[in-house]
Amino acid sequence: MGLSSLLDPGLVVPTVAQAFGVQEVAGHPLSETLAHALRGRHLLLVLDNFEQVVAAASDLTLLLAKCPRLTILVTSRASLRVRAEYEYPVVPLPLPQAGDETGMSSPAVALFVERARSVRPEFDLTEANARTVAEICRRLDGLPLAIELAAARVKVLSPQALLARLTDRLRLLTGGARDLPDRQQTMRGAIAWSHDLLAPEEQVLFRRLAVFAGGFTLEAAEAVVPAAGDLGIDVLEGVVSLVDKSLVRRTERSGDEPRFGMLETVREYARNRLAESDEQAAVQARHLEWCLALAEASEPELRSAGQGTWLGRLETEHDNVRAALTWASEGVEPESRALGLRLAASLYTFWFVRSHWAEGREWLEELLRTDDSRPSAARAKALFVAGLLAFAAGDPAAAAARHEESLGMARAVGSRTVEALALYGLGDATRLRGDASEAERCYQAALALFQDLDDRAWIGSALNGLAVLALERDAVEEAAALAAKALTELGGAGDAWSAAQASLFAAEAARRTGATQQAAALYVAAVAAYWERGDRWATTRALDGVAAVAASKGRAEAAARLVGAAVAAREAIRPNVPTNSRMLRAIEAVVDDARQALGHAAFAREWAAGQKVPLEVAVAEASALGEKLAAEPPPPNPTPAYPSGLSEREVEVLRFVAQGLTNAEIGERLHLSPRTVGAHVYNIYRKVGVSSRAAASRFAAEHGLN
Repeated sequence: MGLSSLLDPGLVVPTVAQAFGVQEVAGHPLSETLAHALRGRHLLLVLDNFEQVVAAASDLTLLLAKCPRLTILVTSRASLRVRAEYEYPVVPLPLPQAGDETGMSSPAVALFVERARSVRPEFDLTEANARTVAEICRRLDGLPLAIELAAARVKVLSPQALLARLTDRLRLLTGGARDLPDRQQTMRGAIAWSHDLLAPEEQVLFRRLAVFAGGFTLEAAEAVVPAAGDLGIDVLEGVVSLVDKSLVRRTERSGDEPRFGMLETVREYARNRLAESDEQAAVQARHLEWCLALAEASEPELRSAGQGTWLGRLETEHDNVRAALTWASEGVEPESRALGLRLAASLYTFWFVRSHWAEGREWLEELLRTDDSRPSAARAKALFVAGLLAFAAGDPAAAAARHEESLGMARAVGSRTVEALALYGLGDATRLRGDASEAERCYQAALALFQDLDDRAWIGSALNGLAVLALERDAVEEAAALAAKALTELGGAGDAWSAAQASLFAAEAARRTGATQQAAALYVAAVAAYWERGDRWATTRALDGVAAVAASKGRAEAAARLVGAAVAAREAIRPNVPTNSRMLRAIEAVVDDARQALGHAAFAREWAAGQKVPLEVAVAEASALGEKLAAEPPPPNPTPAYPSGLSEREVEVLRFVAQGLTNAEIGERLHLSPRTVGAHVYNIYRKVGVSSRAAASRFAAEHGLN
C-alpha cells in the first residue's frame, strides 16, 4: 500500500481501513474497529513511503498489540522510533572489488549495464569502458536510482563523457521514467523529498554539515556547525535525527568516537543548499579554523611517541584538509589565505611521511604566491616546508632556493626555530646537489641551534644528515657513531619514523663492515617502523637493504624478488624520480652480484615475480628473511676470493676500468646500466682505498687482475 500521497498522519488508519473494506462504527474509534476486524487473521501489511506520516507510527504499534498474528512491513526514509520496530537498512549496491577487471561481479555495474541496454541495446561492457563504468558507479555511491538515471544517459553520452559530467551530478541525473512519481524522475527530486520533510533547524544542520568532506566526528560537528548558539538544535540530537532520516550515515569508527558522513550525491545537494544560503562563508571559515587547530595540535605529536595515531587521524581527515585548503586558496580574504598557509605548513611531517609530497608542495606554492609576502615566522616556516617537499620530489635547486628564502626571513624576524629548520633543509638540498662540504656546514649549524633549543627530535634528524654524509664519503665508523647518537636522541623523543632513518644508516654502515647479522636486524627494524607509520616509499628503501644483505649471504633468489617488489612499489608511489644517493647505488651494485650469481634468466624471473607481489606481502617476506639472516652466525674466518674483499662482478668491472673503458662501454659489455657500473666503481674505490681510475688500474696490475 503506497502512502506517498498522504501528508496527514491522521489519515493512515482510515487509508488502511479502506483497503481492508473496514467501515467506521458509530461510537467506536476507527482504530479499534480495524483491530477487531484484523484480530485472528494471519496477515502481512506492507506500507510504502511512510516517512512523511511517521507520526502515525504509534497507531501501528497499537494495531500490532491487538493483532498478534499481524506483521507490518514499512518502507521509510526515516526510522519510526517505536519499541516494536526492527530496522533493516537498505544499503547502496555493492561496488566492484579490487582486482575485478570487468566489474560484472558488482551488482552496481550489473544494474548500470542492464539499464544502459534498455536505451541502447548494443551497449556492452568491454576492456575499454569497464573501469570507467565502475568509477561511475563508485562516484554515484552505488545508489540504484542514481545509477539508473546515469545509465539512461548512455543513449547520447559515452561512459567517458558521462563520467566527466558527474562533477555536476544533480543536473545530469534527470529524465527518469514518466510513469514514476516526480520525486523518482530526478536525483535532485529524490533528495529534496527527504529534505523537505526536515524541521527548519534540521535543514540548517543538514546544509552546514555539507562543509565536511570525507566525513566528520561529533566533536568536529560541534566545533564547526553552531554559530553563537544560532542552530536551535543540539548537534548530537540533530545528527541522530539525520541518521534516522537516511540523510547522514554512520561510517567507520575513529578511535573511540563514531564517525558520520553523507553519500556524495546527497552531499552535493546539501552543498547547493548551503551555497544558496547567506552563511556559506561563515561555515567554511569555521571549518578552516577547525582543520588548522587539528593540524597545529598534531605538529608536535608527529615527532613524538604518538605519531602513529596522529598520522592515522590526519589521513582520516585528509579530505577535510583538502576542502579547507581549497577554500583558503580560492578565497578573497587575506585572513583565510594566511590561515591556509599555516595549515599547509603545519602538516609537513604528514605530507612527507605519507608520501603526499606533490600535493603538499602544490598547496604551499599556491598559498605562498597569493598570501601577503611580508616577512613573518609563519611565512618563513612555510618556505621551509615548500623546500622540504621540493627536496622530496627530487628538485634540489628549488629546495635550496626556498630554504635560502626561509633562512633569510627567519633571521630577519628572529625565529631561531625556523632558522634551524631552514639550515637543516639547506643541508639536505646541498647534499642532493653534491656539495658535501656545504651540506656538512649546514647540518652542523642546524645541530647547534637544535641543541640550544633542546629539541631532541630535530637533533636526531640533524645527526641523521651527518650520518648520510659520512656514508657517502665511506667514513663507515663515523657514520655508525652518528647513527647511534641519532637513535638515542630520537628514541628519547619518541620519534620512531626518524629513528627508522637512523636504523637504515646504521644498517648500511654495519653491512659495509661485514656485520651482516647486525645489518639485517637494523634493516628489519626500519621496515617495521616505516610500514607501521604508512611510509611506503621509505619502506621500499629498507627492503633494498634486506635484499642487499640477502645477496651477500647467498640468498640471490630472495634478493631478486625483494628488489623487484621494492622497485615496482617505488615506481607506483613516485614514478620516474631517480635518486642520486650513493648509498642506494652501492646497494644496487650488491644486488647486481645476485644477478650474476643466478644468471640473467633466473634473476629476471625472480625479479618479475617480485614485481607482482603486493608491498604488504613483500614486507612480511623481508621481515621473516631479515630475522633469519640476523640469527645466522657469520662464517668462521672467511677468506675473500679476491683481494680487498672484491666480489667477482667488481673484479670484472675493475678489469675493464684497467683497459680504459668508460662506464657506458663497460655497461655494454656486461649488459648493465651505466648507473649500476658507476655503483660498482664506487664500491671498488671504497674497498681498495683509491679515488681515481688510474689508481684503480694500478691496483689491478699489482694484483694480477688486469
